[in-house]
Amino acid sequence: MATCRSSTNGLAATVAHLSRVPQPPSGWENDDDVVTFFTDVYAKLLAALRERITEVGYTDPVSQDLLIAATADLEKQYWMFQAEHQ
Repeated sequence: MATCRSSTNGLAATVAHLSRVPQPPSGWENDDDVVTFFTDVYAKLLAALRERITEVGYTDPVSQDLLIAATADLEKQYWMFQAEHQ
């Protein structure tokens, strides 16, 4: 993870505190608003991962492979949210 320029502190509290992923609103939400929220979050997350895949590939192909695998799984989830949204 040194190639990603991030700490290896994987404690849940640390990850939650440092996360740049938007948090969903609290309370009751309309189904369409929830699907839209998660579709947007997945789109932003996947865009950031694609940038990291390219950046990491120059120095650490093993980490790049891990990021590619994680991105593939997230792409499936993103596709399902998009399908629900249409």
